[in-house]
Amino acid sequence: MKAISIGITVSVAIMAPLWAGCEQTESQNLPEALEAKGCIPGERQECACNAGNDGFQFCTEEGVAWSECFCSWAATAAPALPPGLKPGLSLPMGNERQSDRLAVVWYSGDPMVAERLALMYTKYSKTSGWFDTVELIIWGPSQPLVVNNSSVQSEVQSLMQAGVIVEACKACADMYGVADDLSALGITVKYMGQPLSDMLKGGWHVLTF
Repeated sequence: MKAISIGITVSVAIMAPLWAGCEQTESQNLPEALEAKGCIPGERQECACNAGNDGFQFCTEEGVAWSECFCSWAATAAPALPPGLKPGLSLPMGNERQSDRLAVVWYSGDPMVAERLALMYTKYSKTSGWFDTVELIIWGPSQPLVVNNSSVQSEVQSLMQAGVIVEACKACADMYGVADDLSALGITVKYMGQPLSDMLKGGWHVLTF
């Protein structure tokens, strides 16, 4: 019993400096780890999606965090999309991949999707020069959100000031009874079926939220 007691005492005595060294190292590295979380506003990087495919995210306006990962929305519950349009990013074929025109079809009525994804990405696509021409199409449930949510209204007006073309589907707006309200905000309200079809056929990149 005496020999065992000595052995344990020696082990603890040897390990104690090692533990102290580990604690000191972690403490010294903490500021560096916090600094590593910073990013350049509008900066873009790849990220992993749940389905195993790659998505992308970008640095928020504050430059302190990255946005949620942009992945396919096929697995999420959402209102019906315009006919012939699939969730996610639709890329034209052939040489049309070089197009610098982006159309964002925003149909979700979720304010978090609006502020953290749809409107944020649309804004940076224009202000960061990712695309020359950027158009936001307000479709379906997103329309009453714009009319009734002052924060979302401010974001949409900020997009227009940044040079983003903002239009709303008139057929949807008439159904929701918000056509006049959208027009009062400076948003162009018109029938979008044909214009959107022309975009899909004409080499535009189309992103849906």
